[in-house]
Amino acid sequence: MSCLVSVIMPIYNAERFLHEALNSVLTQAFTDFECILVNDASTDGSVRIIEASHDPRIVLLENDRNRGVTYSLNRALEIARGKYVVRMDADDIMHPDRISKQLEAMESNPEITVLSSKIRFINEDGEETGTWNHDQSATSADEIRNLMPATNCIAHPSVMMRREVILKFGYSYKQKGAEDWDLWLRLLNAGCRIEKLDEVLLNYRVHHFSVSAKDKEREVLERRLMRVRSVFLYEELRKFRLSAFVVQIVYAQLRTIARHLMSNLIKPLIVKLYRLLTYNPLKVFAQRRMLKAALEAWKGNKVFFFSYIHEGGAEQVHADVLAALNDSDALVFITGFSRNQFFKSRFESHAVIVEIAHLINHPFYAEDCLNAIAERVNALPNATVFGSNNSAFFDVIEKLDNEVRCIYLIHAFKFQQNGNLQHRKWLRFYDKMYRYVFVSKASLEEFQKLCLSQNIPRSKWNKMTFISNAVSRFSRPEGHERARVLFVGRKSDEKRVELFYEIARRCKLENDSLQFSVVGFEHNTPSVHHYGVVTDPQVLSDIYSEHDILLVTSSREGFPMVIMEAMAHGLIVGASPVGDIPNRMKGSSAFIASHVEGDIVVDELVQFVLTRTHDKEALSHERLNSYNFSLEHFAMKKFVHDYKLLFEEK
Repeated sequence: MSCLVSVIMPIYNAERFLHEALNSVLTQAFTDFECILVNDASTDGSVRIIEASHDPRIVLLENDRNRGVTYSLNRALEIARGKYVVRMDADDIMHPDRISKQLEAMESNPEITVLSSKIRFINEDGEETGTWNHDQSATSADEIRNLMPATNCIAHPSVMMRREVILKFGYSYKQKGAEDWDLWLRLLNAGCRIEKLDEVLLNYRVHHFSVSAKDKEREVLERRLMRVRSVFLYEELRKFRLSAFVVQIVYAQLRTIARHLMSNLIKPLIVKLYRLLTYNPLKVFAQRRMLKAALEAWKGNKVFFFSYIHEGGAEQVHADVLAALNDSDALVFITGFSRNQFFKSRFESHAVIVEIAHLINHPFYAEDCLNAIAERVNALPNATVFGSNNSAFFDVIEKLDNEVRCIYLIHAFKFQQNGNLQHRKWLRFYDKMYRYVFVSKASLEEFQKLCLSQNIPRSKWNKMTFISNAVSRFSRPEGHERARVLFVGRKSDEKRVELFYEIARRCKLENDSLQFSVVGFEHNTPSVHHYGVVTDPQVLSDIYSEHDILLVTSSREGFPMVIMEAMAHGLIVGASPVGDIPNRMKGSSAFIASHVEGDIVVDELVQFVLTRTHDKEALSHERLNSYNFSLEHFAMKKFVHDYKLLFEEK
């Protein structure tokens, strides 16, 4: 008995999503179809779900062993009775009118061989997480044909195809994990037409259980693109199927080869050669001995990966974390090249410090270093590995057993639609992480946006937690004869110190008695005093006490330590509205600019400074309010409690 459409769906251990996927097929508005399900030797309850449906349109095929997607698809094509074949995966969801809309288009346009639709990504909980950029950028037949040599832009489970044509071509067994892209290339080279409906008709589920996700994790993108094209070109040229389309693919292949050579071979090779030639071998061997001795003598169960021990807000927090735990058996690896040893003594007073920057970045010894650490940690009961601002942390946890508790501290984070490349890469360890700790609630919310875009469902967000930074030095404010305004920070693009200089210039024009100061670097700027880099905590405390106002002009922040330190000395704060500053400053005497744009920040902070310094008595009152706010919100007691709980909780 014939039918108009055959839906084909390969199945392998798909019980988690199969019922929903199959139901979306069986409840289609168009009903004249058969549904061919190919069970590829599943070991879970997939077959029970199929048998429980009792729908006469279902045809169940059983593979004698696990043979893969390509075999299952070709087997289904052989027995399909429909004029059209609809592809579907066992974890996706069809929209109710998908088949009817595609069928109408195919029946009215006999020149179309393959008709896809656009897709929307969903995660394992069914939450919509975005769209596929290649899918969105190529809709018409010409756009698809022009983009296809560079990359696939057709979602396989979204297509309807003419069975008689597809049966002649079949899926290639030589293209594991890319059988669909290879088929599209062969069809286009043969002059067939591929089009796409400009609407979403399929929810495409992305999760780490899927076959495609696992395949992509194993292979570098450029290598995968080159491999697929190489097989295609060999087969087509062997059969003398040369065309302008093949030339386009050759051109795309050459571009990918060049990109691969530069990004994955030449640049890493240059970095390795540079390190090999510039690293002092005596330091490398010394660090090897230190690492070996430290691992052998280690009696604790806490490991920390920090990048630096020089001065900085992040380093201050890391020192506070070690002090809060106060575990003399904790082992701290410093993996970066610090500018100085500013925090070394503070770190060493609460843990064992091992500097391994030369070792862990060395082209010959890095892997042995990581393996030695991972092996030692895996041998421990109840081990905890903690990292922050550190790629070596993720290099190590890749080698750790799942029983090891892994915690990562994020100081500042801003979601970027096409950015955050390093964090996207690290998210493959999300399930292995025990906790993500954020010092800023705004950063936590931004990180959640990244997680959603990468198909990590909200049901797994409970491992993200907020722990506020804290300060230990408080000084009740005293009055000054002349109002003084302070900037504290390194000279980097996001700090925008040039805005501070402009604020100082304009304020001095209105009130020349105002004094402006900068801590963090030296610079020859008229009417602004520079303290340079301050490494002594007491000296910095004295500087805070000599000032009345702190300005934060940054374009990006989490929640800066300098704000807490300044308010603990009674400074009032004027800041751009970035990171967690607007949220955390509610109820204080702080002024937050209305926009992060530079001109607005300057205009509004100039008015803030002039207004607040006009009345000395009012300024003293606001400084006292700021000091009291810091006592309530930034004291060390809760910080210590939260970190102890983090490491002790079961």
